Amino acid sequence: MKIKLNRIEPHGHISEVWPLKIVAEGTDITSAIFVMSTGPAGEAFECISSVAQLSEIPESTPTVLSETSQIPYYRKAEAVFTCRSLKEREYIWNTALGQVQTLVDELGSLERLTNTTKTVTLSPA
Repeated sequence: MKIKLNRIEPHGHISEVWPLKIVAEGTDITSAIFVMSTGPAGEAFECISSVAQLSEIPESTPTVLSETSQIPYYRKAEAVFTCRSLKEREYIWNTALGQVQTLVDELGSLERLTNTTKTVTLSPA
């Protein structure tokens, strides 16, 4: 189980803004690991999924409960950041790498736990 992160950034910067796009490619796991939300201002990155969020938060679109109510969170395979400096862009990239590694490690631990069979033999005292 692996997740490859691809870093996409245009050459140079525009008006003191350094864009960063991170795209996840999962092997034996979903690529949709970025938790996003929607609101009046549009789409926003919230966090990298936890193990629980992979099953709790839907992929691609928010969950609509009624005409006036929805759960605004969903998961995507990419996240776009508008950074104010090169230092901030590096910080976001390095933080994403660490959090994705934690997610992969936790999923590996969960898989080992669920695939472990332990037999206990009891006999009368």
